[in-house]
Amino acid sequence: MVTFDEPVIIRDDNGRAFKLDLSGFLNMGGSSGKLSGIRIMDSSGRFIMEFMPNFKTDQGTPKGGFLKLGHKGASNIDFKIINKEGKEVFKFDADDGSLTIVPKLSTRRKTLFDIHPLKVRGSSLMSKNGFTFNVGPDFSYNGANRTLTISKDTKSIDLNPKEFIINHADKERVRLTSGGNLFLGGNGDDGDLVCKNASGKDTIRCDGKSGDIELNKTIHLDGKSGDIELNKNNKKVIRLDTQNEEIIINHADKERVRLTSGGNLFLGGNGDDGDLVCKNASGKDTIRCDGKSGDIELLNADCAEEFSISSSSSVDPGSVMTISSEDELVPCEKAYDQKVAGVISGAGNYKPGIVLDKQKSNKQRLPLALMGKVYCKADASYESIKVGDLLTTSETFGHAMKANDSARSIGSIIGKSLRALPDGKGLIPILVALQ
Repeated sequence: MVTFDEPVIIRDDNGRAFKLDLSGFLNMGGSSGKLSGIRIMDSSGRFIMEFMPNFKTDQGTPKGGFLKLGHKGASNIDFKIINKEGKEVFKFDADDGSLTIVPKLSTRRKTLFDIHPLKVRGSSLMSKNGFTFNVGPDFSYNGANRTLTISKDTKSIDLNPKEFIINHADKERVRLTSGGNLFLGGNGDDGDLVCKNASGKDTIRCDGKSGDIELNKTIHLDGKSGDIELNKNNKKVIRLDTQNEEIIINHADKERVRLTSGGNLFLGGNGDDGDLVCKNASGKDTIRCDGKSGDIELLNADCAEEFSISSSSSVDPGSVMTISSEDELVPCEKAYDQKVAGVISGAGNYKPGIVLDKQKSNKQRLPLALMGKVYCKADASYESIKVGDLLTTSETFGHAMKANDSARSIGSIIGKSLRALPDGKGLIPILVALQ
């Protein structure tokens, strides 16, 4: 054994030096500023390790240093760092190009950071066939299929450029695609979709098992039957029954209205009378069917029937009409005309309650009051008209007058006056009663 009491220095003619001091440090370099390196050879004289702090090319260009392990044709050499406990904490595997960093753990070994195959340029990681990137057992990236996986126990999340997948027990449960499609459930689990408001209350629920859709517990779409229910205070109010082709309206969970596809309408029952009310454009009731009494109330005034009107005549509601031919009427122009037919309905506040023989025609057709109350044109210039007077036709176009000739009145009476007309012409209500 050779013992040295002073540092060992080896220097060449160019000033490069190799120094091993007594403290155990190995120093390389020289006064010329040129730095040397370390080379270790195998039994065949081939370099298996080469370390150069920095160097210059043959053209004099400075280059950074490098550490090179192994050589072509020789067995792969791994680079490892061992901690003071003798455990491997850093390893670069020359076989597969993987880089592994392991934290200090007292129980069992877990990979904290793993990349392979790896190539580093600046801050980027590149590989010809893609690389895998692992952080611990729960986080990994597969460069081959560009998939990021986060896992915990039997649950995992996979993310790639086309899909976002959530697994449970290694089976897919949620899939969101780049095409905008969301798939929930399957593989043993029902998929539900729940939307909450700011207070955390469920407002929209899609039940994957039943196929039902519930909106804020007020609208329920039955996925099995296709029924739609509108609820209030957790009670069914309106139900569209697709199986029976019906619309049902409830009150206090009891049916009150049923409309069937056969054109039938049922109102009332279960503690309520069902009424049917029709209104005009002004909101006034015109027809009422009373479910309690069974009455049908026609809230307008008279019973009328449509007749064809002569095209040569200009006729207003309230005009007194006579028969001109088999199918047509004309306004009266003769006193005590026994061909009187009635009064055109619709003048004043009185509208017809019933119109008979209403049909489409190329001719002018108007409703003629046959009975009931109607406003009528009257002329009191012949004689003043008092309430209760009988009225007949006059020579005034389309006007009635007081009948004062009982002999001529037979067959020409229109009805009785319900309002007085002292003089002149006017529109007065009468009670139609042909005689």
